[in-house]
Amino acid sequence: MTTRRARIGLGVCLSLAWLGVVLVAAPSLAADAPNCPAAGVTLTDGQALVIQGDCRVQGNITLQGSSFLIVTQSSFVLTGNLTVAGGAVAYIDSSDFTINNRFSEEFSADVSGTATLWFNKTTFHSTTKTDSNYFMLMLARESARLLIVDSSVPVTNSWVLNGISGSAQLFTSAAFNFPTEIIPSGNANVRLEKGSHMSLWIPFDLGARAIMMLPDQTAGNYSFAFGRNTAGVVNVGYDLSIDNSQIRLAVSSMPWSDVTIVGRGKGNAAAGWGEVTIGYWMMASIFPETISGLRPGYQAYTHLTHQGRNLTLYNTEIDPIGWDIWIGFSSALVTVRDCIVNEVGAWSGNVEIQQSVIQWAVLGSNGAGSLVTVRDSDLYTQALYASGGGRIEVIDSNIHGSPLQALDGSSVHVSGGLLTANSTVANCTLQQGITSAGVPTCDPFLRPGATPVITRVGSGTVTIDGAPPALMTDIQVVGWSDPEPVSAGGQFSYHVQTGNAGPSPASGVKVKLATPPQANVESFSPACALVGRDVSCNVGNLPLYGGSDWLTVTYRLTVALSPIVGDVTVTSDQFDPDPTNHMLRLTNTIR
Repeated sequence: MTTRRARIGLGVCLSLAWLGVVLVAAPSLAADAPNCPAAGVTLTDGQALVIQGDCRVQGNITLQGSSFLIVTQSSFVLTGNLTVAGGAVAYIDSSDFTINNRFSEEFSADVSGTATLWFNKTTFHSTTKTDSNYFMLMLARESARLLIVDSSVPVTNSWVLNGISGSAQLFTSAAFNFPTEIIPSGNANVRLEKGSHMSLWIPFDLGARAIMMLPDQTAGNYSFAFGRNTAGVVNVGYDLSIDNSQIRLAVSSMPWSDVTIVGRGKGNAAAGWGEVTIGYWMMASIFPETISGLRPGYQAYTHLTHQGRNLTLYNTEIDPIGWDIWIGFSSALVTVRDCIVNEVGAWSGNVEIQQSVIQWAVLGSNGAGSLVTVRDSDLYTQALYASGGGRIEVIDSNIHGSPLQALDGSSVHVSGGLLTANSTVANCTLQQGITSAGVPTCDPFLRPGATPVITRVGSGTVTIDGAPPALMTDIQVVGWSDPEPVSAGGQFSYHVQTGNAGPSPASGVKVKLATPPQANVESFSPACALVGRDVSCNVGNLPLYGGSDWLTVTYRLTVALSPIVGDVTVTSDQFDPDPTNHMLRLTNTIR
């Protein structure tokens, strides 16, 4: 065990001791050499596993009892769930660690009991895919501890929702976007320090009462505390502490709560932040309700009273992406009209969005009987996401590059309107990708020019104007020529390859190489044939992210006329919205 401790490092051992974790002699399951459990693993009481180096796992990793897992200096991809229970410890150090969700919420990380999940100097991803942003849950429950130190999550393709409940503890130090959003409940304890940077929800459940004075956020890093020990707070069990960090604050407002928020009138202008985001819950509605006129920006006085609540905002600057509306277990229709909101979600609820702008978060319909209808609106969302039997109907609206995702038993239906590509605005960020009125100019969660990606899981369906969308690919061709320059009467060759960036598989892929007028074809790859003076190569099928073999055609120069110019083109059976990368022009000079 001495060797293993030395490999982990003295600082790690001291920190584990601070956590109350005792490192005991491990059985033979642990190994000093790389020990990657390719099909997943369950560690039981007293067992340990040390992984140093790269590792790909297809299956779940489960820790129980007093087991522990150490991953260090690794590029680690887990296509499965990570569960840390009992009194187990999982320590991820100096690694690039991925829980590979192939669609949002496919897998999760869960730490419970008195277990500890610790990320140190690690970049965490929620997917290996790059076509969109995929979100996942990371739960800390009961009396567990989730520790995140000097670690980050890239916002380009990953999103981590942290639910922390019971008396669990979350501690972050110098963490960026990890977790992306924190949602405390019960008697949870959250401490964020040393320049941490993420979003924190402050929930007010049924019966909660409070006056919350917002901190001064204008200078960037700030300190703030709120929770069960705050004077005048009723029915709040969690405890939140922010020390010298940039945390985007958000308030979750439930029916029959009474909360007054007093701001300072401005947020962090340099970062493009307001003072607070509002999450507005509508639960068990039995009478129709209408929410209208919500806007980000300065609120001198706003008073909302739906479903018996009192939510009052004084001198408060709502964040530019500042309103989220969530509908739960409601049989009556909730109408959202003439609003600029960041997210709308329904859990077995019924909501209709009219003449509104949906910004960057998820438009979601979850659970049997859940229906989200959108009319005459603009959607820039991270995803249109239907799961658990939920339905989404988009009518006469514009979808700006947003992915359409329907999980098993769920559906997304688009009729009328327009599906457009994401804007090609350079440097699209959360700060720069939105106007002063809160209307997006681009989507920072999608690559510039990205078109809507279709994802169906199981019996999930996506239809556009009553029919499944046509398969769509992004076929590209690359290559080079040699030698350069070409000798008079000498040989030269073109080397080309084609690939498919998706989102659908490609079939009938063909590459045509036009012979320069100063040359004749001498030889070509086996997949190719001479058609007149040109060469045609039958590539056939290319899966998503698949590439062809390299194709080579060799020519002999017959006329010493410079330059030598040859065009290479690629085609397939599927629609490709970006034909600009279908052609490659190769040029040589003559010596």
